[in-house]
Amino acid sequence: MSDSQSLKHNIFHKFLVILFATICVLSTAASCSLNPFGGNQAAYTTLGMLKQTVDSQGFQKVNSVKLINGKSDNEGLAGLSVIKVKQQSLDTIFIQTLEKGIFKTTNGGQDWQRIYIFPVEYTDDKEGLKVLEAQLKRNEDLIVNDFWVSPQDNNVFYIAAKEATQGKIFKTTDGGKTMREVYTEINNEGSSVDYVVIDPQNEDHVYALLNANTLIHTLDAGTTWQKLNNYNSEGDKITQIGLLADNRSIFILYQRAGLSSSTDGIKWNKLVINKFTPPEPGNPNETLKEKATNAFSNLQDKIAPEISNPFTTYSKFIPIGNPSTSRKPAIILADKQIWLTSDFGKAQFVQLNSLPVQDAKLNVQDVQVDSSSALPKIYVAIGNKILVSENNGKSWSNLPINVEGIGPISNIILNPQDPQTIYLSLYNPGAKK
Repeated sequence: MSDSQSLKHNIFHKFLVILFATICVLSTAASCSLNPFGGNQAAYTTLGMLKQTVDSQGFQKVNSVKLINGKSDNEGLAGLSVIKVKQQSLDTIFIQTLEKGIFKTTNGGQDWQRIYIFPVEYTDDKEGLKVLEAQLKRNEDLIVNDFWVSPQDNNVFYIAAKEATQGKIFKTTDGGKTMREVYTEINNEGSSVDYVVIDPQNEDHVYALLNANTLIHTLDAGTTWQKLNNYNSEGDKITQIGLLADNRSIFILYQRAGLSSSTDGIKWNKLVINKFTPPEPGNPNETLKEKATNAFSNLQDKIAPEISNPFTTYSKFIPIGNPSTSRKPAIILADKQIWLTSDFGKAQFVQLNSLPVQDAKLNVQDVQVDSSSALPKIYVAIGNKILVSENNGKSWSNLPINVEGIGPISNIILNPQDPQTIYLSLYNPGAKK
């Protein structure tokens, strides 16, 4: 190589080094932004939360977030994917976002406040800003997987998470002002706590799933934890953990094995879940096909649940109804379809096959039921649409949303005390933590 060629080569090499360093600096600065609420909006201009009340003209965006400097960002949630919602009262709601963890509102969504796992102290001092950036970065690096709020006290809740390669559980007793680490998995490298549930009968009893295959629980509000090993369906994936409508039993939903429940986390019972297959045309029992379309009617209870006709795959289980009633109606998302029963465990599930959507496009994210009226109203979220049925699935209509550029709907939130108020959470399916 000649001297001139060598010189050009060295200059080009230095240019690449400088360019690479510049990109790294800019990327680092962007990741440490003092407004920690921006997200990847992709093709959607509106994510976050929507709300409709009896007085509002359709749905409105409720995405204002209080920032750590005391100011407000009116679009603070608009770029975030909301993946879980728990409404504790008419105005107190907790949400989990994929990118920024947990937020809560105590005024019905007028504004939201982020729950920081690790302490964050705002300052505009030059030296203090470096400390603040480090505090924010530690919160950004944590992966929040799940949360659960005590039904007795909104100030008490647990967060299941992963920090670096360790699964952890955090607890607060002051509404999230301070968080305390109450569990760390040290024996399993690369662990993650994926779910957490508080026993509604005793908030000192808490259950959590480690790596979706090891159940742990505490009987003393997080002071000590024990592992429970006799519930597991070996080699099966757990897709959900929650509470049955009686508020006494915990359930686990397996992807292939279906439902198991327990009242103490130690003894588990497999619940019988069968689907109803209508008789072939011309069969003398053909009238059952019509009767079975009403999943909440007394007639369906006569369908023999002993006939084994299980589902192939299960994705979500939704208990419905008042805990004080003897019946246990429920909805299940299984085999990529929606199924209803008037009393699960006793009556078979009947498919809602009248949805105006092609089976290939039936990507159901959530189903909720307003059971406050004599004839329940069913809401189904498919993509960025809400379908509503007021006759147990025989016919459907679209719920007008009238907000431009919304992402797919992940949750429908109905308050049984005020069914006219509806919240929708939105998400970006391409977003990643």
